[in-house]
Amino acid sequence: MIIAAHIFAASLSQSGLYNSLLLLARQQPSISFIFLLDEKLVIDTDLPDNISLVKVDAPKNGLTLRYWCTIKMPALLKKYKASHFISETGAIGSRINIPQFIFLNSAAFLQKKPFIAQPYSKYLNKNFSEFIEKASGIFVAENFIADAVTKQYREAASKIRLVRHGLNAGFKPVNWEEKEQFLETFSDGTEYFIAECSVLTRQNILSLLKAFSLFKKRQKSSMKLALVLKELSLQDCIKDFHLYKYRSDVIVVPYTNEETYAKILAACYAAVYLPVQIIAGPGGIDALASGTALVTFKSTAAESIYKDAALYADLTEQSVADKMMLLYKDEALRKSIIEKGLQISSQYTWTLAANEVWQALKANP
Repeated sequence: MIIAAHIFAASLSQSGLYNSLLLLARQQPSISFIFLLDEKLVIDTDLPDNISLVKVDAPKNGLTLRYWCTIKMPALLKKYKASHFISETGAIGSRINIPQFIFLNSAAFLQKKPFIAQPYSKYLNKNFSEFIEKASGIFVAENFIADAVTKQYREAASKIRLVRHGLNAGFKPVNWEEKEQFLETFSDGTEYFIAECSVLTRQNILSLLKAFSLFKKRQKSSMKLALVLKELSLQDCIKDFHLYKYRSDVIVVPYTNEETYAKILAACYAAVYLPVQIIAGPGGIDALASGTALVTFKSTAAESIYKDAALYADLTEQSVADKMMLLYKDEALRKSIIEKGLQISSQYTWTLAANEVWQALKANP
């Protein structure tokens, strides 16, 4: 068996396909894997010997994706004698007679105005029905992606398999002594909420700060807020931060690495995750795995992931503040949410993901 995979993501850490197959390659040393990926992606130096890398240009629009599917990709699959092909772009070849699979980390191409737009969405929408018919299987990273696909393409339902993203092993609960020691050095021994300012959450940071202000006024608490900057500066997140009344209670932390972030997340009182759009992969799930209570915006996608392991706020600072205060005042509720979150996050492992992919491949020799 020779499995070819087109890896397509902003980074390898965000690629469900890459990480699933990386583990599968280590589990199945007799199987060969061909990774087709853009040269801009950083490659691990300790890849198994049964993985070969082939650098290809990432499709930039519908025209280049069409060329890839009809000309370039079929030629590469023939050259490397692939027996199976998995695509992370959402597109596969219509003239290829080997089992092909689609791996969807997002359903943004189905949305009229997605926050993170795909430049080739029109091409996918125009041809996705054909891709579904040709595909031996469709892997989706979350149930809300499956729902979005089957709502528009009912014929896809029988081919869908759930392959959740795995989590970094560093995201785990800490004991009370470890937490106390961390609090002493990080926040002068004071409990804190945590929130991230990233491309996905930047639009809602002002609402978050207003919610924190309402919390401080109502509770008269010494509670702090840790604001983690992910690939953005403080100026990018909130221009007039120097005018914010409670700025002395905000700990601004530039994101450096997952290990440090995991420690900050595990030691916090609760996480407030306010993205403009829910996507598959890390985010609120990291908080759940860390034994951290979660507050997030109410949406169909969020509820399908976190279920009853989060408190859901409306799109207002008052609603967010209310949920923060509820967690602060009700320790029993907080503990209950944490326990439910640990149960849900236990389903997010690369071992489960790799096994689901492997079962699909074996079922389509």
